[in-house]
Amino acid sequence: MALPVLHLFRNNPRGFETFRGAAWFCRQTDVPLRVHFPTSRHLVLYAGSGAVQMDLDESYVYEPDLARRRADRLAQEVGVEWEEQPATGRTGSTLPDIQDRFSLISCPRALTSPFAKPLLPAVLGPKVQALVRAADVPVMLPSTCWIPWDRVVALYGDSAFGLKALLWARALAGLAGVPLQVMTEAEGGAEAEGRERLERADLLDEIQPVWRVVEGGFRRVLQEIPRTALVVLGAFGRNPMRERVLGSRAHEVLRSVPYNLVLVGPHSQPPGAVLSGD
Repeated sequence: MALPVLHLFRNNPRGFETFRGAAWFCRQTDVPLRVHFPTSRHLVLYAGSGAVQMDLDESYVYEPDLARRRADRLAQEVGVEWEEQPATGRTGSTLPDIQDRFSLISCPRALTSPFAKPLLPAVLGPKVQALVRAADVPVMLPSTCWIPWDRVVALYGDSAFGLKALLWARALAGLAGVPLQVMTEAEGGAEAEGRERLERADLLDEIQPVWRVVEGGFRRVLQEIPRTALVVLGAFGRNPMRERVLGSRAHEVLRSVPYNLVLVGPHSQPPGAVLSGD
């Protein structure tokens, strides 16, 4: 059985939408849903290569009993069950922490109040960037207005981590029993690089029928993404020396695509062991 998805519950309308997105993901893939209701505005999440302190706004700790009832109603609407994920201990700084294993981690694009910095909803907040960079599993960013998805789109070919993201997209489409579509821009040599990687991985024959090379640059690729897609992409750029910096393509996706996203970071494990629970 797959390891569960961890979702940090935010008790406001934005949080309700992202919770619906996490719940829909779990319904589609039959992956268990674990929900954490923070008791502190600061918690430490142990995520693969390190610990990330998550700094939350007051909506995450607002009326916890009401938040649990709200989660029950929302999960019933979507048609899934959930279990509560408690803090597993406290760090040396006495902050609550979570150290369990998960298949994905679900959270908003920014964990702090969107009213503090107006650009945050369009980009990735610094704490979420740190989580994507450190986590040994992908980070899911549900749409801020719930969009049920019925296909998986992999943005492939422009990143050193493109093949890893493609493997995650392939695995998630298989779990959900939905079509997989692979999209690559025609310019800049991305198609040739992508083909070479697929040949080395002995995947070209399998992927070729669902692989679409889009003329007109990366922005045209983004315009062609179906609204009802779960979009999977590598979060960092071509140069492994720049793993600490979010890739320019990922920034463009975050600015332009409001749909459900899965970011596969540099330390993400392959999907096989994670989704099988081994």
